[in-house]
Amino acid sequence: MKLTTVKFSKLEHTEYFQFLKQLVALINQYDATKLKLGTALNPLVGTFPNLQAALDKEAGNQITQTLNRLDAERDELIIAFRQFLQAMCSYPDTAIADSAKPLLNYVHSFGKDIAKQTMLAETTIITQIVDGFTNNNERKNALAAIHGSLWITALGNVNTAFAQAYNTRITDTTSNNKVASFTEQKKAVLPLYNELIDLIEGRYKTAKADGADVAPYEKLIAEINQLIASVNQLAENPPKTKKLTAPADSAKK
Repeated sequence: MKLTTVKFSKLEHTEYFQFLKQLVALINQYDATKLKLGTALNPLVGTFPNLQAALDKEAGNQITQTLNRLDAERDELIIAFRQFLQAMCSYPDTAIADSAKPLLNYVHSFGKDIAKQTMLAETTIITQIVDGFTNNNERKNALAAIHGSLWITALGNVNTAFAQAYNTRITDTTSNNKVASFTEQKKAVLPLYNELIDLIEGRYKTAKADGADVAPYEKLIAEINQLIASVNQLAENPPKTKKLTAPADSAKK
């Protein structure tokens, strides 16, 4: 009996790591020590912390994608909110127009290019604007009078989400900046995986030649091949999801 080849090159990193963990769990069900597989299994398991760290680092890159999306969203909101206030200043109802004018002046007091500020500067400015509308009853009532409260709610929500994602990325970057990429980690993993596969097949052949009980090896090899078949099917028919390219993490804008 032989073990099937895994189509590693077609697997996403998370799928690659998940397969290795499932393989190890499967072997451990048969008692790796009894099957004399520990000499090859243990070094492979020893790579798992580095693989996990590499995946965590990639997750940090995904946070960068989220940051850029949230930053673009709040840019659009602050620009649209200003345009809304400008439009309401020309509203036919004088009472509404008079309510809108001081609100527009208040937003103008923070500058007319808020969306072009650095990410952190924009976060601070928008926080001040949202607080200025939320905690000042006069502005709050005036904004409600021109039916603009939802703008501030939306702006505050996206700004808070941005700040949280930014803080998460700082933490991840600090802890993962020295971690090698998953692709680099795989260069050390593949020889260890091949060594384990060779050992499993070798132990099976030796047991068979010696007239020993080969049933555990045959059952293990059959189940590993089942696992590999499912992984290869996933490799050939990946889920149809849109893949994002990590944008450049510029200071701004």
